[in-house]
Amino acid sequence: PDIQSITVHKLVNGLIKGGRRLLGVLFLFVLPSMAMVIAPLSSFFLLPPSAAAATTLGARLAMPSNTLGLTAHWTFDGNNLITNVTDSSGQGNNARLGSITSTSSAVAVGVFGQAISLNGTSQYATASMTITYPTITVSAWFKANSFPVGKNPRIVANSHTDSDKKGFQLMVNSGGTTGFFDVGNGTTEGRASWTKTLSTGQWYYYVGTYDGSTVRAYINGVQVASASITGALAASGCNVYIG
Repeated sequence: PDIQSITVHKLVNGLIKGGRRLLGVLFLFVLPSMAMVIAPLSSFFLLPPSAAAATTLGARLAMPSNTLGLTAHWTFDGNNLITNVTDSSGQGNNARLGSITSTSSAVAVGVFGQAISLNGTSQYATASMTITYPTITVSAWFKANSFPVGKNPRIVANSHTDSDKKGFQLMVNSGGTTGFFDVGNGTTEGRASWTKTLSTGQWYYYVGTYDGSTVRAYINGVQVASASITGALAASGCNVYIG
């Protein structure tokens, strides 16, 4: 896949609809025969629950700041991304690229500026973070050039939540016909599974939210699935992986 941006917030926020501009974020996933790109306005965002009530739309439209509780913001822009995918939040959660030998060999043109192309198998971006949030929002813009049958790409995840009941996953499965967003509290998995035939060459805005009682998945601002679960996300002991 090609990815241009992924956000993770420690709250349920207004990115469900019109997320292209909120918090200066744009998520973009392009799966060119399982190659992935991550580009500017590419982002991972992590915000605390307290930010939800205090944040106005106007504030969200501004550049992310720690007044919003931002804990990570990766733009995937720059000349040296192999060991330094800078976290613009100021929290020091810098990421790195894996199985890529040079930035120049992986860069691609994104919707806004530079993107990074990953092969969808061995290549990835990763950051060392512990996520035990009581609520969370994960979002991604993506476009697939192909949806290989039998492949189940995890757009972003920090665990195999369906197996260990920890962390979260944002998934597309079965050749682009199904998918799910799930979270785990350590003993139970809450999985919002959807069925919808996605088309290659078309942009989708994919969001997963968890408000402390319900997991929901949205595609292009429309809720496509929900499931019940309670409790904070359990620490997975794994890094956050994109791609």
